[in-house]
Amino acid sequence: MKSYKNNDYFIFIGFLNDSKVGYIVCHTIHDEFNIYNLAILEKYRNKGFASKLLRYAFEHLSRDIKSIYAEVRATNFQVLSLFRKFGFNEYNIRENYYSFPTENAILMQYKFQSD
Repeated sequence: MKSYKNNDYFIFIGFLNDSKVGYIVCHTIHDEFNIYNLAILEKYRNKGFASKLLRYAFEHLSRDIKSIYAEVRATNFQVLSLFRKFGFNEYNIRENYYSFPTENAILMQYKFQSD
């Protein structure tokens, strides 16, 4: 895993041997963490790499983070399932948010338990 940080933006890149497998792009805003992109090369999909990247991002969060947010195409069933597996809940829909093709965005949130 390689990590890059620029201001409050993070990019975590996953490797298998010397090959890039995928990446996750995130941004911290106050006590929130936003996931902007999570991508795995097609030949490495369904092998647990997305879970490993997401877990790695969780492990490197500041203790001040209270919520994590993500937005997913309504037809991206694999990512919706992944986020649900990690405890994210759907909290809103942005209708016709994406184009090419036009479809809804599902807004998801993970809330950390208060101490």
